[in-house]
Amino acid sequence: MGIELKTRALSRDSGAAVTFWRTVTGAEVDFVWETAKEDIPVEVKWTENPRPEDARHVETFLDLYPRRARRGLVVCRASKRQQLTDRVLAIPWDEL
Repeated sequence: MGIELKTRALSRDSGAAVTFWRTVTGAEVDFVWETAKEDIPVEVKWTENPRPEDARHVETFLDLYPRRARRGLVVCRASKRQQLTDRVLAIPWDEL
């Protein structure tokens, strides 16, 4: 997943970067897609049935950086898109 995100960031000549995020208390987001306009936290889950709890660290990131991050993603094995919270969307792997 990380390689795919980094490849897309480089190939689109978008100036995007892919990083990760972690707090001193242990909350972490697998990837952050950083562009000049916004940061999008991306959590990766193996589940076919994502739940709002799967988005908790994405929500933490969004709370801490409201000017740069307004939406987030959970990438998983679901068969279709699902809105997990007001700000976090779960998407199938192939929609990344």
